[in-house]
Amino acid sequence: MDIEAEIWLAREMRLKIYFLITILVLSTLIGIVNVNGSSNVVRDEFGNIYNSIGEAIESVPPGSEIVVEGGVYKERLIINKSIKLIGVDYPTIDADLFGTNIMIQNVENVYIEGFKIINSGRAYSTEDAGIRIDNAKNVAIINNVFDNIFFGILIKESYNVTIENNSFTGIEEYYISDRQHGIYTWYSRKVFVRNNVFTSVKDGIYNDHNYDSVIENNLFMGGRYGIHLMYSANYTIRNNTITQFIAGMALMYSQNITVRYNKIIFNRVGGIGEGIFMPECDDIFVEYNWIVGNVFGLNIRYLPYTPGELAVIRYNVIAFNYIGISFDPDSSAYIYGNDFIENIQNVRYIGFKPSRTKWYNESMKLGNYWSDISTYDVDEDGTVDLPYTGSDPLYKYFTTHRELSIFYYSPSYYILSILFKYAFTTRFEGVVLDLYPSKKPINVDDLGLILYTENIVYPIIYTILPIGIYYYGVKHVRGKKRR
Repeated sequence: MDIEAEIWLAREMRLKIYFLITILVLSTLIGIVNVNGSSNVVRDEFGNIYNSIGEAIESVPPGSEIVVEGGVYKERLIINKSIKLIGVDYPTIDADLFGTNIMIQNVENVYIEGFKIINSGRAYSTEDAGIRIDNAKNVAIINNVFDNIFFGILIKESYNVTIENNSFTGIEEYYISDRQHGIYTWYSRKVFVRNNVFTSVKDGIYNDHNYDSVIENNLFMGGRYGIHLMYSANYTIRNNTITQFIAGMALMYSQNITVRYNKIIFNRVGGIGEGIFMPECDDIFVEYNWIVGNVFGLNIRYLPYTPGELAVIRYNVIAFNYIGISFDPDSSAYIYGNDFIENIQNVRYIGFKPSRTKWYNESMKLGNYWSDISTYDVDEDGTVDLPYTGSDPLYKYFTTHRELSIFYYSPSYYILSILFKYAFTTRFEGVVLDLYPSKKPINVDDLGLILYTENIVYPIIYTILPIGIYYYGVKHVRGKKRR
């Protein structure tokens, strides 16, 4: 190689090194500027510019609006005046794994919208959160993204709090028991939680001594309990989808609750997997829900808890669970108008005393649909002629006398079962007594079609369509090649 070529190569190498050094220096400077917030834009409604969000909050008068443009703001904010905080292009408030990102305390009329709130502290002793609301009134948290946070939003002794269109992601590397809740409310009233998404949290929403609240149109995926009530009252829970939890809903020691139009599906975490767990509640109505694919569809204990109060479970589709419903002798709920479809075991009774639960509505002459019942309806009134008892009267005889096992589920077995039921109906006591079992599903037009479409039709379409396209494409290409 001649000298000129060596000089040219050395010069080219130096230029590459200078270029790389320049890129590294610029990247470092950009990172430093971004961390300090000097490249970010924070302004108020009057056009004043501030160096940080905290400075703007301290400077503006109550009732002002602060606009924060996209960037990273490593700040921990305290809001103690009426204010509207608006993010443009989702600016990031990063607590750098220490403390709470935004503290709202002793104030009325706070509105926060359009931020990404990340990396809260992880100390339970200080209750670190993305946003903490203490002793506040009329607060709205709208359209924010919470990521890698301990508590998402923690609410204490507050009134009229609206939480809408946010997404919450907890600390994914933590075990479920070590995470904290997407939203935690304590001794608060009128909390409205709508159109949010919760993933990788402990409980989606934990309500402790909370009152007069609504939880609706949310999506919960993965954790301990999707919706958790403790000693709370006057709740409406509707149109939520809850999946992959230990329990979809744990409604405990609470009263005056309406649970309606929810999808509680495939909750099987930890081998427990309850759709709805309801111990010791009063005045609770569970209706028009889709409870599908859990270990336990419903698990009720001491329901209702107070004599004279109501617990009504009606018009639900309870399908494809291991156990449709588990109940105890201390419950006296009214359970009617439900479809129990293809659960491995429709009913499990925990106890020895006679049950006080009523499985039909006498005035409506309406019981439940049971997919394992013999559907004989001689008078064609739409009701099965024999009551449903939840047990097969011949089962114990065929299982304790091994010589009869060859006839189990044979035509002779079914004939004997029918004769036995007709002959000894008034003397046989099962775990259930449904006097008006329905001949066909009651709610299938509402929820069964959705179940059929989403779990059968769509998978068939999504499987066959790509194969068809591939087959057509291959055939078309081969046909062209032959020409």
